[in-house]
Amino acid sequence: MVWNQTYLWISLAALSPLWPAYALNQAHLSQVLSDRQCPQCDLQGADLQRLYLASANLQGANLQGANLRGADLRQSLLLNADLSQADLTQADLRGSNLLNAQLNGTQWRGVRLDATTQIDDRWRLVWQIVNEGGDLNLEQSDLAGANLSRSTLSQAQLYQANLADSDLSGSQLDGANLRLANLAGANLALANLSGADLSGADLSGADGRLANLAGATLIGANLSQADWEQANLPGANLQAAQLTGAVLLSANLEAADLRGAVLAGANLQQANLLNANLTGADLAGANLCGAQLPDGEVGACGSEAASGSM
Repeated sequence: MVWNQTYLWISLAALSPLWPAYALNQAHLSQVLSDRQCPQCDLQGADLQRLYLASANLQGANLQGANLRGADLRQSLLLNADLSQADLTQADLRGSNLLNAQLNGTQWRGVRLDATTQIDDRWRLVWQIVNEGGDLNLEQSDLAGANLSRSTLSQAQLYQANLADSDLSGSQLDGANLRLANLAGANLALANLSGADLSGADLSGADGRLANLAGATLIGANLSQADWEQANLPGANLQAAQLTGAVLLSANLEAADLRGAVLAGANLQQANLLNANLTGADLAGANLCGAQLPDGEVGACGSEAASGSM
């Protein structure tokens, strides 16, 4: 299926978690607006978009979830600030100091950095991936908690990379090398992972709703407790994969290789398993209600359902 950009953004918005509402500290907001000097201030969830905040002192400030889209933060002091989940889209951070800032989940698209911007190496790398892409060697890189939504990482080398709790929703990861990568808790909704190598990768607890993993290699991967509702996995190699408690509701697993896979307690309702190889697979407690089985039969529901090894 081909997704146009507008549909992708709408779909991602629908699948995104709802962030908590923040109680805004009005006194601190007034202070930063009056003289831009507000170290240690509580500005959680503050709307500071497009404001002139050049040379501001926000050292140690709590800017979690703040809207800083298009803000002018040149030469600002953001040392030790908490900018997790903040929206920095198109903000100007040239010459600013963001060393030791918390930047998990921060949005980087269109942000302006330069050689004088002081920022930890891992977050400069995230900025580079989001805004410049290119042929990057990301083997064993620490990208945990990074917001990489809608990034282009086709054919990327991500062997043993740490992407735990990262946001890769809507990203292009086709043909990527993700062997032994840590993707536990990652957001992979609507991501394109077709032909990717995820052998031995940890995808436990990941959100893979509507992801495309056609022809992907997931030998020995851990997909337990992950959500793969309506994911596309035709021809995927899932030999000896761990899928305990995984949600595969309406997933397409046609002709997938599931030999020796553990699907105990998995939800496979309405899934397409036509021509899939389930030899030696553990289906104890799996829900196959309405699923199209390898032989074309339809999985039984309710009291008629039976499960076990195949």
